[in-house]
Order: sequence, then structure tokens, then C-alpha cells
Amino acid sequence: MSLAEKMTRWAVVNGVGELQSATIEARLRLKDPSIGIQVEAGKFRVVRTYRGKTTTVIPISGWLSPSEALAFLKAL
Repeated sequence: MSLAEKMTRWAVVNGVGELQSATIEARLRLKDPSIGIQVEAGKFRVVRTYRGKTTTVIPISGWLSPSEALAFLKAL
């Protein structure tokens, strides 16, 4: 199995498509295009990202499981 196949399988198992949809829905609902998801070591964090001369990332949640991150986005 290739690396791309492994990554795709991991994304499906961990609900990454659902997280992406929930992120887009939150952006539209709140009229806030800065909302995004940060991923590290299999954990997810909801953030606001501002771009200028430098990029500023401000966490608005702690590190969460995929299902917790999904619930957090829906509750925003």
C-alpha cells in the first residue's frame, strides 16, 4: 500500500472529510474565514488563522480527538 493510500485510509477512518465540512460550515455560519483545523500527532485543534506579513495562529480549542473537534466546530 502506498503512502497516499495509507493517508487516505487514515483520513476516512478519522472522519477528516466530516471535519472539513464542519469547518466550512462554521466559517459560513459565523462569517469568519479565519476558522481552521490544526493537526499534530493525530490530535486536532480548532484555530483562527490570520495572514499578513506573518501568519498568526490563535488556538480556540485544546487538542481534541476527531469526534471532539467535530462537536466543537458544530457548537461554535
